[in-house]
Amino acid sequence: MKTLVLMVPVILVLGCGTGEELPAADTTTDENSPAEIADSTEPVDTSAVETDAQPEETPSESDSVTEAILYTLKPGIAGVFAVGSSEHDTFEASLVYSNGTIEEIELMAEGMAYPALKMTFEDSSSILLELSDTDRTVCRIDINSPLFKTEEGVGIGSTYDDLLSNYSFNGISWGDNGDPLVVVEDAGMSFLLDPGDWWQMGEVQGEIPGDTEVTSVIIW
Repeated sequence: MKTLVLMVPVILVLGCGTGEELPAADTTTDENSPAEIADSTEPVDTSAVETDAQPEETPSESDSVTEAILYTLKPGIAGVFAVGSSEHDTFEASLVYSNGTIEEIELMAEGMAYPALKMTFEDSSSILLELSDTDRTVCRIDINSPLFKTEEGVGIGSTYDDLLSNYSFNGISWGDNGDPLVVVEDAGMSFLLDPGDWWQMGEVQGEIPGDTEVTSVIIW
């Protein structure tokens, strides 16, 4: 009876490959013995075998971080826009918003024209970036979009009670067009309020309703 011996070297590969060589495998077989491999194989339970199927995608933490950067109001900052930025840099920054477009416009005040940039979003809300007429840097940002909120969650649609709960301020001032204005010095922001019966002739009459809504946010 002849015996055939095959010596097969096996290389173990881990990660980038260690090159570690294992002992040669002994594959000695009897040429006259019947092949019984197929008959002796036990059924394999594949119920626990992992597949290549991937779970459904869920919003990642990076998505929420990106949204916070794009739509958060901070002192001197509205999303990616900042007071003091040049007109060119402001145009470049606006490109991160795929849901809006920016254009150059002119504002009129007391018969004078002033340069500004207007960012308009798909929901027709907007941000107005007023430019200095001397060096054309952003000197004021008017937020007229509910997409943008402060870190405390205050924005358009928030209420006077929300302002009282999150900020310290001294009374009500006159704002654009004579509307009531809350100035929060520490935040570098002002909040225009929806005037009601309590705001008559530019003065507070009685108690300000807690559900009076914020109509615009101004960063200066």
